[in-house]
Amino acid sequence: MKTGMKCLILLCIGAALCYGIYSFDQVNRENDRLKVTTFSDRKPQTINGTEYTVLKNTICDYSKIKEQYPVIEPMLDVDGDVAKGKPGRLKVLLVKMRIKNSSEHMQYLDLADIVIKSPAYGNALSTEMFCEINHIESCMLAIAPGVEVPVTLPYELYEISFSDAHFRDLQKLPFSIVLTSYPDIREISLSNITYKAGTSSKSAQKQQKAKKKDTPEGSILDMDQECIYEEVGYRIEEVAYTTNVKRYKEYKRKGLYDPELVDSKGNVQPSDPELKGGAGTCYMMFIKCRIKNYSDTAKRIRASVPATGNYMKDGRYAYEGDNTYFTCSKKIEFDPDVIQLNPGEEVTCVTGKQQYCHKKYWDIDKTDFYVRLCGRGDGISEPDKLDPRAGVLGTAVNILVKSSQIKKK
Repeated sequence: MKTGMKCLILLCIGAALCYGIYSFDQVNRENDRLKVTTFSDRKPQTINGTEYTVLKNTICDYSKIKEQYPVIEPMLDVDGDVAKGKPGRLKVLLVKMRIKNSSEHMQYLDLADIVIKSPAYGNALSTEMFCEINHIESCMLAIAPGVEVPVTLPYELYEISFSDAHFRDLQKLPFSIVLTSYPDIREISLSNITYKAGTSSKSAQKQQKAKKKDTPEGSILDMDQECIYEEVGYRIEEVAYTTNVKRYKEYKRKGLYDPELVDSKGNVQPSDPELKGGAGTCYMMFIKCRIKNYSDTAKRIRASVPATGNYMKDGRYAYEGDNTYFTCSKKIEFDPDVIQLNPGEEVTCVTGKQQYCHKKYWDIDKTDFYVRLCGRGDGISEPDKLDPRAGVLGTAVNILVKSSQIKKK
């Protein structure tokens, strides 16, 4: 009897196993088969109309990444000991690449989808670090046909995820970046990964002292003084205003944001139709700046002048935050006023702002202007933060341009 029961139980278990295997097989028959294609990084690879060119692969230790990008230090989690379950030491893999839209249509890419993997490790893109390193606001890119965009992709590699031997020589492990997901996975293997160790503390301190220091927040500088922000220097070369843009010799029509702001003869037209024919006069104010990258890394910056301001006869502070014109001596590859400066590179940019002057309230010929320099955008939507009498809050630095220094064209 007992033997018969054992046989029955075994038969039931066998039947259940067979049914489970059959069910698993039936379910997975409806799923797409996994396909993994691995490309070399030695030549450009085109995937779904986007061309990826890997330019350089570097693994930096914690001290090196701090030296190279001081602004990202608060984002790095290096607290605790691995033995206590903490992440432990940190190294960062930087994949420098060029992304080109090789299709005939606009391409929308979310770079946060590009993950890094090795045989025993995988990690997503460090999005906050990506935005700071590349000086852009989002991992989402909109790339027009034929346009190339250089980016650096950062990936965090923590000690807790590797053996001691592997973490010591991470550059020797096989890493790849995964560009598409299941079921058709396409990845690019990374070759020639170089390792950069940080300098000694004494050398790092010496290097830190050699860096250009930021101009103190809330400063008001004279026109001939240079403003430093994140190792980029901004200096005003000229401020001029005119009722006819053709009198300004550096004027280029392609720099005008809205063609309707200037008529066929070059006369400046009010942006508000209700002001046409009014008692005031409409001017274009041109601010010419020289910008230089003093750092040893490329910087992507917004190079236009965020705001100008002046006091009215009744003591109120009026500001102009909108730009109507922008040109640069370097080709603009991103937004209308975003440029990338290589180490030591210097460019000249001209920002144009429309000014409507009613002499009952203020006289442009007798008015000093405060120019808020490039790269310092906070407070633009809050007039109280722009008024120099209010202490110029935030990271704002103003340049005081006296009326005698402003050229009338």
